[in-house]
Amino acid sequence: MSSDSVKVPKCPAGWVRTEHRAPQIHPLLRTALLLGANRMPLNRMPLAQARREAVSRLCPPTVRRAAIAATADVQLPGPVSLLPGRFYIPAGGDDGTVIVFLHGGGFVLGGVETHDAVCRSLCEASGTLVFSVGYRLAPEHKFPAGLQDCLAAIRWVVEGRHALSRRTERLFLAGDSAGGNLASVAAMRLAEDKDAEILGQLLLYPMIDHVSSGHGSYSVFADGYGLTKDMLDWYWSCYLPDAATGSRSDVSPLRASNLSGMPSTFLATAEFDVLRDEGLAFASRLAQAGVNVEHIHYDNMNHGFAMWQGLVGEASDVFRRASVWMRICRRS
Repeated sequence: MSSDSVKVPKCPAGWVRTEHRAPQIHPLLRTALLLGANRMPLNRMPLAQARREAVSRLCPPTVRRAAIAATADVQLPGPVSLLPGRFYIPAGGDDGTVIVFLHGGGFVLGGVETHDAVCRSLCEASGTLVFSVGYRLAPEHKFPAGLQDCLAAIRWVVEGRHALSRRTERLFLAGDSAGGNLASVAAMRLAEDKDAEILGQLLLYPMIDHVSSGHGSYSVFADGYGLTKDMLDWYWSCYLPDAATGSRSDVSPLRASNLSGMPSTFLATAEFDVLRDEGLAFASRLAQAGVNVEHIHYDNMNHGFAMWQGLVGEASDVFRRASVWMRICRRS
């Protein structure tokens, strides 16, 4: 049939014809999920084994480790014990701003080592000093222990009581998953703090509402996409002394009655993520409260995609976009 004989229906005046495509997960992530389908879930392992396994699963040797000027490991005084931390020093110096990074892992897993590649890429893309905090983990240390550690570490950085020997008054708070929760709660707590200026919060697929909320994505992506609903239940049960604590705003920032005091926010969400809907809802509520929000939704990614440095383009893209946002925040 010739092209002249093809009849294309015309839309009525004032209409727009739109082609819709269903989101499809990135082929590399689909392959990784299939390969890992038969692996024992971390929440079914003894805790010590799960933590060892998390290092190889969250930061495998195949990921790219960005070239930066240097790193410096430190021990800092926490509320009850010394805490591990690591500075990531950018090439070409810095402008006195620090990004304090709080790692994910459901408040139970993870640490400085699991998020090394992420922090290196954030440092490289932004040209900004990054400080990664190793806070106490649940279930040995339930809420609010980890949060107290993060607040102490942030104040330690602000006061300049570290190897770089200078006071820092301009901060970004950043975190992924459970670390995004801690970063956001810390931003709420420090909003009235006159000793430091929180320029913004950088949240990657944050765990921002207690699982009792029943968001739709909990069932849509309950299994088969990396972070499962079963693991989410386990994380929360480990972290909190009781389920009723989940309604507090310093546990579930999405439930805060007033978000107008929050700093400018960069928030990245992923389509194939059990936490998708609470992230989308948080972006919407912040914007409604008058907070400047840069929300990027990746419709072919799953939870944790920023860990895949050098393997999927979106992992570097999110930090490139965040870096542009940070430059705008510095100027405003």
